[in-house]
Amino acid sequence: MADLEQMLKNQVQANLTYALDSATQAGDIQAARKAAQQLQEFALSTVKPADAPSFTNADIRTAIKAKAPWFGVDPRRSAKAVEFGKNMEPQSFKSAEEFAKAIIEAVEDDFKPPEEDDEKEEYEKEDEEEDDEKEEKKVARKKTDAPSSSMSRAVPRKSSGPWTKLSDAPKDVADTIKKASDKFTRNATKEQRQKYVETALATAYAADQRSRGKK
Repeated sequence: MADLEQMLKNQVQANLTYALDSATQAGDIQAARKAAQQLQEFALSTVKPADAPSFTNADIRTAIKAKAPWFGVDPRRSAKAVEFGKNMEPQSFKSAEEFAKAIIEAVEDDFKPPEEDDEKEEYEKEDEEEDDEKEEKKVARKKTDAPSSSMSRAVPRKSSGPWTKLSDAPKDVADTIKKASDKFTRNATKEQRQKYVETALATAYAADQRSRGKK
């Protein structure tokens, strides 16, 4: 595109120069002055300002299309590219490709997905919720594993015969053994807790019998 434009300029300049030479050789002063004026105006029209870019808007669009398949297809991205281009100074760039690259990067940055940090925070929040849920389940299991309160319910106590379960012993003795069991066998298995209670009941029964003067 740039080469064709330059060829046309050269052709126009050549034609004006030929007209000036022909009028001068023919001695036609009026025609020579007209040709000289046209040649001067043409020369001034082709001189670019010192800060003017060496590329045109068409060059920029071509460069953007070459690098961004969405340009001219995606209306939102394309509109944003045009908007950014209007707010930029082409003379600050060395080429249309460099200008196009800056526009494309700005558009891609504007349409990029949410930051990974936001996702990370969301995952961390989910992890915390899972940890809280696990903690709640752990507490619930501890409550479930604790001895049933029915063991200390007011039921008739048997004072005759060996005490093989808490309900056989007097209420005060049963309460004391239960509290001790809860304290010293908190992390023990069910079998270990039962063994502890049976041993305590046997010891308490023997003490009760001795206090009654029995062997």
